[in-house]
Amino acid sequence: MYMSKFGRTKEQVMAMSQQMGQRFAEAGLPYNFSDAALTGNTFNSHRLIAYAGTLGDETQDKVVEALFHAYFADEKFLNAPETLIDAAVAAGIDQDEAQKFVEDETRFRAETAEELEVGKSLRVSGVPHFLVERDGRRVQVGGAQPAEAFEQLFSELLA
Repeated sequence: MYMSKFGRTKEQVMAMSQQMGQRFAEAGLPYNFSDAALTGNTFNSHRLIAYAGTLGDETQDKVVEALFHAYFADEKFLNAPETLIDAAVAAGIDQDEAQKFVEDETRFRAETAEELEVGKSLRVSGVPHFLVERDGRRVQVGGAQPAEAFEQLFSELLA
């Protein structure tokens, strides 16, 4: 999947993964990546994040953290119902409500599709993705970046 998504060879993807692992280590975060990891459509994860946002910023942040940990540390598939339910429960969403939400794929479908279109218009191709605006100027940085990338971002905005 990564090879086709990024147009790279398996060796290039594994090298990219090593760089990401270094970024995670610098931030004190766990990271695990192997060629056995499952990836694919993450629409239902995005639905859950959108729903969690209606429950509050803290709930949404906790869902995102749980999903990132499931994916980047535990190599779990982000569209698997059990992964989604576990992330919701970790964020404080009731188990039964989480199960109902995951099973009803019509909930937050339209809102999520709209948000993804905004992301496409901004050329977002991965996570995390940061968009910073100041005085009408907009600068973006995506992916696992070193601190220097953010220093450059803020320097550009303050110039």
